[in-house]
Amino acid sequence: MAGLTAILVAVGGPAVGGPAASANSAAAYGIPTRVEPLRCLKMPALATGAIPKLLSQTGAFSDTARMTPSNGLIPYDLVVAFWSDGAQKSRWVAVPRGKIDYSASGEWKFPACTVFVKNFDLPIDSRNPDANRRLETRLLVRDSQGGDNGVTYQWR
Repeated sequence: MAGLTAILVAVGGPAVGGPAASANSAAAYGIPTRVEPLRCLKMPALATGAIPKLLSQTGAFSDTARMTPSNGLIPYDLVVAFWSDGAQKSRWVAVPRGKIDYSASGEWKFPACTVFVKNFDLPIDSRNPDANRRLETRLLVRDSQGGDNGVTYQWR
């Protein structure tokens, strides 16, 4: 992704394994098993394609209200997270068939139709860590021509 250098750390979660996963498909991702996600989820493969009007239509979540990620989404976190006015962030990536070209000192190259999903929640009561207000969910797609396009869905 142009201009983006990040260090990603896969974290445990239900998307890491599953019945459709094979031992060979996960080796490059540093996780024991992996479910291959739907290509581009339900997002367009090109920036000129039709973007789903609702988050529930993107294929990112099997249960949008509960924020249950779809099979194949890999939860991850950044080693050094960015400050976002106290918002808590959850991140997932859907990596289709292919491989991430890792670089220790430069940009990583992701396969076409990789989708990054990031959700923002704002704590509303410091005495109750489970009391949050959902703000927005962002999807960033590596399109089939090597470009990047994104969309933000605001929660109401």
